[in-house]
Amino acid sequence: GWSLGGNVVHAMAAQLQNEGEEVELLVMLDSYPGHFLPNTEAPTEEEALIALLALGGYDPDNMDGKPLTMESAVEILRKDGSALASLEEETILNLKETYVNSVGLLGKYV
Repeated sequence: GWSLGGNVVHAMAAQLQNEGEEVELLVMLDSYPGHFLPNTEAPTEEEALIALLALGGYDPDNMDGKPLTMESAVEILRKDGSALASLEEETILNLKETYVNSVGLLGKYV
């Protein structure tokens, strides 16, 4: 499994082993156990937007303390020519929501 998928296949392998099955190989790429997260709650809106900007290659430390909204995050991504710049706003919003859901799920699976 890759990223969150690694956590999913790990959970599946553990369940199979608990049921007496043998798991010969488990390969995980870029996956982190939930207990390494700073907290086990879903991220705040601002944390999710910072992660979205990081995904787009933007350094959130350059925000100069300005409040971050979905609209301002999209504007930053478009202005800086991010890899996400050509995506429709709805797609960018879906990326953020997927991140929120994934982190929330991972935080519950410790």
